[in-house]
Amino acid sequence: MSTATPIPRFDFATHKYGFELLVDAGSTAELPDFAFHRAPHRLMFYDVLLLRRGRGRLLQEDRWYPVAPGSVVFHAPGEVRRWRLSAEAEGLVLFFTAEFLRSFLRDQSFVKRLPFFRPGGPRTLDLDPVRAQELEAMIDAVRSEIQAGRWGGHLMLQADSVKALVWLRRRLSDFGRDDARTAVEPSWFERFDEALERNLRRRERRVGRLAGALGMSPSHLRARVREHTGRSVRDVIRDRVVREARALLLQTDRTVSEVALHCGFDDPSHFSRYFRRAVGHSPLAFRRIAGSS
Repeated sequence: MSTATPIPRFDFATHKYGFELLVDAGSTAELPDFAFHRAPHRLMFYDVLLLRRGRGRLLQEDRWYPVAPGSVVFHAPGEVRRWRLSAEAEGLVLFFTAEFLRSFLRDQSFVKRLPFFRPGGPRTLDLDPVRAQELEAMIDAVRSEIQAGRWGGHLMLQADSVKALVWLRRRLSDFGRDDARTAVEPSWFERFDEALERNLRRRERRVGRLAGALGMSPSHLRARVREHTGRSVRDVIRDRVVREARALLLQTDRTVSEVALHCGFDDPSHFSRYFRRAVGHSPLAFRRIAGSS
């Protein structure tokens, strides 16, 4: 049995204002529960942060990103991250749950199709001072609406939040860092993705179990995933498992055996072979090489 300390996870505080609210915004210096954590942690909600003061680095999953005033950082639910910032660091943050957008958007895949929230997508965007001020104004609009508590406020929060996300996606396009995959994901694939995420660290991520969760036969699931992605189910599963393993190897000091058990492998040797085939290095070699970059 692994004795590894679990990575802390932070859920969205839905009733911090005395009523249910699935979106929030403000200065990192003013939000009572916000901290630039130096230890690995997971946010279980979406987060957009504009850094106004300070500089340093962010380790998001398995990659370091340099950040400075004007940097925008994006975080998708469940990703592992930790900060290395100078003491004066401060910024504006907009964060929300998946349910917030789903509650009013007809396009239920909107947030998942934003490039900066997709697996493997860009997680930072550097803005010039003029563009940074434009984003500040949009985040401030959300914060002001929350504080005002006026009639129709929830409608304004919806509009202002979507406006900011669309604006950010357009800025990504300006830098040629957009993602051409803009088609709406079929509902079955979203359910497959969610089932994989829920069962990532358990044997239920096997094809047969995932197919059963979707009410499909394994052969039907394999065919539909191949048709939709051009890849096999096992390749999709492997990429998600390896992404989790890479993050743990860089973000924590867990042993290879502990990482293997976390990722659903009883045999560390099996896990090491699985990891090497996908990454090209053993887990320890990956930790040494990537950790020194």
